[in-house]
Amino acid sequence: GSLVDSRNSLKRSQADPRAMSKFFVCQSTNCKRLESEKLLRDLEELCSLSPGCQAVHSGCLDLCGRGPNVKIQTPGDQKVVEGVKTFKAARSLLEKHGVKLRKVDFQVAEVKYEARRQKTSEDRLSKVQQGFKAIGGETSTKEPQLASSLFALRAEERVTQDATKALEDAKKAMELTPDLAGPRWTAALAMLKLGQVEQAREECGRAQDGSGSYNKEHMRLVTRQLAEIQQPKAEPPKAEPP
Repeated sequence: GSLVDSRNSLKRSQADPRAMSKFFVCQSTNCKRLESEKLLRDLEELCSLSPGCQAVHSGCLDLCGRGPNVKIQTPGDQKVVEGVKTFKAARSLLEKHGVKLRKVDFQVAEVKYEARRQKTSEDRLSKVQQGFKAIGGETSTKEPQLASSLFALRAEERVTQDATKALEDAKKAMELTPDLAGPRWTAALAMLKLGQVEQAREECGRAQDGSGSYNKEHMRLVTRQLAEIQQPKAEPPKAEPP
């Protein structure tokens, strides 16, 4: 696990920031309706595999109704691409701007892209299993970072139905990539559902120190629930003496 993180940190430190492509994904209300939050996560996860790009959220890019829209900033140039509505379009966006990834990276990324957009939980989980198949199964040790992202996505899906299984998946992801925030936020949410408040509080602290893509809704739920638990209960008013 830590080897993966060290290797990726080294990749990033070796990347010349002046040569980096930055992808600003619009998070305005209109683009969010067109699933730009999911697109941001797709691009964040793809960019985590390459030293040459970074995906970040952006305010409105003034092309409302044509989204999801992405502003691309490269050395000496910037432009906005509208309507990035398919995985093929997202992949093309990266490849046209010098981002080089392996076939298996794109295979797993496409499965996760599709999983996030399926209508039913059964279909989303089925897509995740396709991803595991592409890397040689859940127990394969060949692709720890890709495996971690699949365990994390499955944990996100399971947390509303089966917190115990979700926590198992999140822990597998955390073992493989200890530096990442994503599985830690989901683990903290699962812990809260299981009544493990102190463990959830500790995991929340680690998640805040973590890096990478994460489920924003899980982060909001965890922080809100922990804040509510921390608030002391109001004492009942004292009875007036007769």
